[in-house]
Amino acid sequence: MDIVFVDSSGTRTRLKGRVGQSLVDLAMENRFQPLDCACIGGQPNQAYHKEGDWLEPKYGEGAYCTHCHVVIAPSAMHTTDPILEDEQERLDEYPFRDDITAGSRMGCQVRLNKDMDGLVVFVPDGPESDVP
Repeated sequence: MDIVFVDSSGTRTRLKGRVGQSLVDLAMENRFQPLDCACIGGQPNQAYHKEGDWLEPKYGEGAYCTHCHVVIAPSAMHTTDPILEDEQERLDEYPFRDDITAGSRMGCQVRLNKDMDGLVVFVPDGPESDVP
């Protein structure tokens, strides 16, 4: 599936993703620099199951930094799983409050699914990290 990342300068980069990857996994695999993966992609600590509308514990770290903030168009938000509590807490702590929109997500928490082919993801300039 194709995912299109748009960096803060407007440059569009099309990357080939796989179902189950996070946006951070995809960025790291393709050395996509504009998406800062300082925490190396904190894994979700729960998985949302649309069939039956329930959460499965995964015992991962969850979202624990704000470096992979991305914005997904509101018209495409229905393709993503809902924002869980730990991700919302990180978004609430994001240092650049003006960048937070209804489409704001943490890239490490957004898992690709078959409905996301062609998804456009905006990567705003974010906080600097000291992780290479």
